[in-house]
Amino acid sequence: MTTVRGLGVQLVLFVAIAYALAQPSAAAAQVASDRAADEQKAASELVSRALVRIGLIDLRAQDQPGTDDYAIASALLGIARELTPDDANLVRRQIEAERAAGHEQQVMQLTRELVRLDPADTVAQLRLLSWNASQKQTAEERLAVYDRYLGPDGQKAIKDPAVRSRLALDAALLQRELGNEKEFVRLLSLATSLDSSNKEAAALAAAFYQERRSDPVANLELALNLLRADPIDPNLHFSVASALANHGVFDQSQRFHNNARRLIAADGVTQDAGIETEGSVLIWQTMGPEQLISIFERQLFVQREAARLRIEQLENLGQPLEGVTKPEEIRLPIYSERIRALAALAAKDEVVVERSLQDLAASVRPELEALRERMNSPSAQEDPQLMNSLISRATSISTELVVARLIAGKESQAAARDFEQMRPLLEQAVQAQVDVLNSFVMLRQGRVEEAIAKFEPLAQISTLGSVGLGLSLEVAGRNEEAAEAFRKAATFSPVSPVGAYARSKYKSLTGQELVYSEHTASMRRVSEDVPRWFDQMAADPNRFMAMTAKLTRAMLDPYEQPVIELNIRNTAPIALAVGSDRPINSRLMISPSMDIASYPLDSALQPEVADIQQRIRLTPGESMTLRIWPDPGLTGWIAEIKSAHRVRNRWSLIQGFVIGQRQIYIPGPMCLSTETGQLTRRPDEQVRAPIADLIRQLELYEDTRLIGLLPTIRATLSDPDHSGVKASQEQIGRIAGVLAARYPTLSRQAKLAVIALAPHSILAPGMEQLDQRLLAETDPTLLTAALVTRVKDAGNPALARAEASDDPVLANVARVLRARLESESPKSFALMGSPGSHLPKAPEHPDAIELK
Repeated sequence: MTTVRGLGVQLVLFVAIAYALAQPSAAAAQVASDRAADEQKAASELVSRALVRIGLIDLRAQDQPGTDDYAIASALLGIARELTPDDANLVRRQIEAERAAGHEQQVMQLTRELVRLDPADTVAQLRLLSWNASQKQTAEERLAVYDRYLGPDGQKAIKDPAVRSRLALDAALLQRELGNEKEFVRLLSLATSLDSSNKEAAALAAAFYQERRSDPVANLELALNLLRADPIDPNLHFSVASALANHGVFDQSQRFHNNARRLIAADGVTQDAGIETEGSVLIWQTMGPEQLISIFERQLFVQREAARLRIEQLENLGQPLEGVTKPEEIRLPIYSERIRALAALAAKDEVVVERSLQDLAASVRPELEALRERMNSPSAQEDPQLMNSLISRATSISTELVVARLIAGKESQAAARDFEQMRPLLEQAVQAQVDVLNSFVMLRQGRVEEAIAKFEPLAQISTLGSVGLGLSLEVAGRNEEAAEAFRKAATFSPVSPVGAYARSKYKSLTGQELVYSEHTASMRRVSEDVPRWFDQMAADPNRFMAMTAKLTRAMLDPYEQPVIELNIRNTAPIALAVGSDRPINSRLMISPSMDIASYPLDSALQPEVADIQQRIRLTPGESMTLRIWPDPGLTGWIAEIKSAHRVRNRWSLIQGFVIGQRQIYIPGPMCLSTETGQLTRRPDEQVRAPIADLIRQLELYEDTRLIGLLPTIRATLSDPDHSGVKASQEQIGRIAGVLAARYPTLSRQAKLAVIALAPHSILAPGMEQLDQRLLAETDPTLLTAALVTRVKDAGNPALARAEASDDPVLANVARVLRARLESESPKSFALMGSPGSHLPKAPEHPDAIELK
């Protein structure tokens, strides 16, 4: 039997359970609150993205955006930041716009905010710190700021040595302006020691010490230190190669010269006559003239044999041979042919000498004929600058043939005749060149002593004059003096064909290798100590960095933001600078592809360009990971307009992009590319809902849900291809009326959503009532956004009212929009129509239509 006490306990438990069931738990309430907060955040982000997109589309619609156009974009980005104040990438976008608009103060205010949001952005840190110092009135005050930055307190606050390195360089330059060389040297040394990737500091240090020290070994070390700051700068490799060649270290010179050529051209062939000539000469200097001749002969044999086989194939097929290149028509470039002739002379290969001179003459003749035709053309006759250029080219190639013949002592009479024809032109250019060639003619006419007398003063100013003197002295039997003349020519111009020929002549006369410098051995040791990974970096960007990109989510709802996670890692054994002109190139093209339903869309898509420089440098093994919104512009807008369909995207990310063949963008020199996986956007099923249902939802939904419905409304009214029932003009008018009626009672966030997401009357004819209501807005911020999205003619009263506003941003936007709309072909977001159909055009052939 149940006791009274037992019944009482059961009753208490029953009441407690009933109360718990009747009241929501604290946890459930918290879940509901969190859900509401998440929905509110998602709504803010949706509206913010829409404002960013409007700003970018409006800016890019201008043929040549100016500072005023960037100011409009910045105004919209600023409004977007009100909704998502913690978005560091949005701050970066606004900084770019303000910089382009020429607003320095706003740039620095935004930079201060960016440093707060992203303390790891060392580029923003440096910009802010440098600007703070620059605001001091006197040099002494600025130096005091730099002293704090570089002192113990600054070292604690500024963690990245790369930032302090640039600040030390700024301070050093300021000390130099004040004439304080001791402090300049101290601070410059500090800058280079803090960060080896500080190229400006390394270049300044090299220039400073080279002006004061004549030690070529120390200067080489400084050049290599500068190369360490930027190992993929071809000019620095060329500089090191030149310094080594000047002291006879030809094998190491060739190493750095080859690195530079690879950096300029992926296949190492630069198409630059000067660079290719130096490359051939270095082969000669390193391996001997016989090896260079062998390379040229092999090249000619392969090309001529291929031409012969091609002709043979065509003959067997009975095809015409008109216009087909014959084997004998294949020759080396003129600059290479001269090298071959001189190398054959040095190797005493008379057969190749004769062949080379014949080929050189055969190459010069047609080019001279072509140049004469161009000189006689009306365009050249009327353009003195073009005429001078053509005359210079004709003189240059004629001189190549004359010089080769005179040095070889072959066909001297023909060379003398050609020289006499060229003399008037040469005398207008360089008299010394005329004198050198005239002296060679004397030598080949047997007037040896006269030639020696003429060559002696010319040998002091001309490498070719020194060679002419050497040849003349050799003919006269004065071999020791001839060897000295050849030595002088060889050391004066070691990577020229004449210089290489002079070295070979010196060895032939003396039986000894030419000693270029007392520093040759030391410079060799220094260059050989340069690690081989320098060469590997010059050959392949994968040797010093890695780049990967992945989508954070592969499946999204129709209006969610896609995000690419980009990771760039330094795999080199040294620190590498990051920037648009640095080893880790920060310029990035994000090239989209898109399929709507099963149809590819290409023509309307626009790539995005970004500068992802958020770090000054990356140390060995260090990486930076960036979250990138890949479609903030027109591409993303089209995807949202077409939300009734399943939309698939991929993006190619191209570093340091340049235009390649067929106008296709390719990675720049020493840059990488990568591609994301496929992103799929689920279709918005509501686009197919009855229009009456959508209107009812617009009437009843509270603000947050209303915001989420607006992209659906836009797609319903703007996409001609969605499979739902198309809205009538009456229904579109009702939608405009509902939104216009509700607008005054909406929250500020929802008002911005209506302005940014509801279609305007060009995108969806019939929305005029809403346009008029939004342009009647009195809040300066809201009216700024409404003007950009709604105003379509310069006479709109809203423009005049806005121009008279005390709000400077609103007044400026109105002024710029009026000027646009008064132009002959105005363009803006407010004038954009529907992207149209994504479906392929129906075939026009009647049979094809019938089959369909």
